[in-house]
Amino acid sequence: EAVKFQQTTEEKDADRDLKWARMLHPTKGFSGVPTAVLKRRWRKGVPRGWRRAAWPELMDHGPAEFKTAAGLRQITYQSLVNSPPSSYDEVIEKDVVRTFPRHARFATAVADGGRSAGGDDEAAAISSLRRILRAYAALDKECGYCQGMNYVAALALVHVCGEDASRNDPMRSMSKRHLGAQASERDLAGSAEEDCFWFLVALLRSRRTSLRELYLPGMVGAQRCLFVYGAVLAQLAPKVAAHMAKEGLEPNMYATHWFVTVFSAQFPFALVARVWDAFLAEGWKPVYRVAVALLSTNEKAILAMDFEGLMMWLRTLPDTVDAAAVLKAA
Repeated sequence: EAVKFQQTTEEKDADRDLKWARMLHPTKGFSGVPTAVLKRRWRKGVPRGWRRAAWPELMDHGPAEFKTAAGLRQITYQSLVNSPPSSYDEVIEKDVVRTFPRHARFATAVADGGRSAGGDDEAAAISSLRRILRAYAALDKECGYCQGMNYVAALALVHVCGEDASRNDPMRSMSKRHLGAQASERDLAGSAEEDCFWFLVALLRSRRTSLRELYLPGMVGAQRCLFVYGAVLAQLAPKVAAHMAKEGLEPNMYATHWFVTVFSAQFPFALVARVWDAFLAEGWKPVYRVAVALLSTNEKAILAMDFEGLMMWLRTLPDTVDAAAVLKAA
């Protein structure tokens, strides 16, 4: 189902390219496009080749705002990359080599949890991911680094920094060079990697997405997401919610990773990207809708399972999800 959905999505992307080329102006963004039209189109999905240009424009506070504000305080991505080692470095090092291990851009020969500083055996995307996460920890010492941020940053690297993302980008011409572990300060200035970093900053700090609240000590934002999700599930899929509660399965036992990574850790990229198209533009509402739809579209099967069966099914859900059905229900 996931493969079929991805093929269908790619075919539709080709048809939508021209529409997005007409909507997204190189300097004015979506100015002048009726909100109803834009909303209808982002919910249908931003074409893959347009996400680099469109995603920042869909946000309420884009990466450029945060980059400019930091510049006024003489903070640059390069200066953050060059910050002294921190207490977060060890856990970041363990997480970067575990991030999307099956994705070609993140494939590496470094052993799980290895401490390589980079080299021929390390994928360039991993080197970029390491620098981005360390730079954010240096920028935001209160938040630092929390597991889950690695998947969000890696998703941004794929869609904001990847070669596919630049195919129809009217905003700028992105260099096709890959930034490896030995990238110099001059290499990083104005690079796609730097763009990705400020995109991550905007994701965490913009009011609409506010991911930072999920990563602060105590993860209060994550607990709030789980509470809201539980309440919405009970309202929209009462039989499913009641059965799972009867079996002793609470949202924090299976859905925490859904929210702290906005589905990016486990689910197929083709589905995740569609969720993010709406998440960036609308905030958390579509995320809750998808979380409920993942269960409501499987209500009959769920009602027939006990606790052990439910846990096993939830573990295999990302590999078997019917993306088209979930998005339609959402």
